[in-house]
Amino acid sequence: LLGIFFLIDRKNHHSDKKTTDSKLKIAIDGKNNIFLFFIVILSVFLEPKFISWIPTISHDGHKISYLRELIFIIISIYAYKSMHPKAAMKNNFNFEPLIEVAGIFIGIFFTMIPALDIIAEFSSSEEGRAFINQNTLYWLTGTLSSFLDNAPTYLSFLTGSMSSEGLSALNLDDVKAFANSEISSKHSLYLKSISVASVFWGAMTYIGNGPNLMVRSIASSQKIETPSFFAYIFKYSILILLPVLFLVWLIFIL
Repeated sequence: LLGIFFLIDRKNHHSDKKTTDSKLKIAIDGKNNIFLFFIVILSVFLEPKFISWIPTISHDGHKISYLRELIFIIISIYAYKSMHPKAAMKNNFNFEPLIEVAGIFIGIFFTMIPALDIIAEFSSSEEGRAFINQNTLYWLTGTLSSFLDNAPTYLSFLTGSMSSEGLSALNLDDVKAFANSEISSKHSLYLKSISVASVFWGAMTYIGNGPNLMVRSIASSQKIETPSFFAYIFKYSILILLPVLFLVWLIFIL
């Protein structure tokens, strides 16, 4: 895939006739925000299962920490209030891309719940158990992940594949046994199929991963020409990415 990117960029570079005599200078402004960036990264690991002393709330028998999200909100507000007005103006900063992405993904998360429930119910049936294998898991997880967020898609198919074997994704010992193929050697291949498809197939559409749509929205707000939703699929992802994903399945999954 990187080789394909190189060839396309090389072709675009040679076809671009624009020249400039000015020397480009790379500089980094806002170095203080690098510290905030590292705080955000470290906050991701504030999980009750890793750190017992962080404050939590109990929901459906599970401990959920709100500390991470609270830190994200505080840092976001501080970064917005403290950013340099000239930097914001030069970057044409606005909330339009964020609002667009948030609206679309709120709709996706609400409408995908019934579909994921159907998958979980089907996988626990006799017909579902006969249907599930590493190949169907790879292609179905990938297809759904192309149009929905990859995290719930991964969780749904993991839950489905485990329930087809009489295991529960809510039981830590069952998850470890499934991941380590302690019950059957095929389970690690199931997990590989689900994991690879959930992550890699997200690039098939703009809405497969949140950052995809965010980058596209930011580019559009900067008046940079970008392909439409279906043009991206038919001109790029099907012609370039899908053959690569097929090779991944052929070499590592089949």
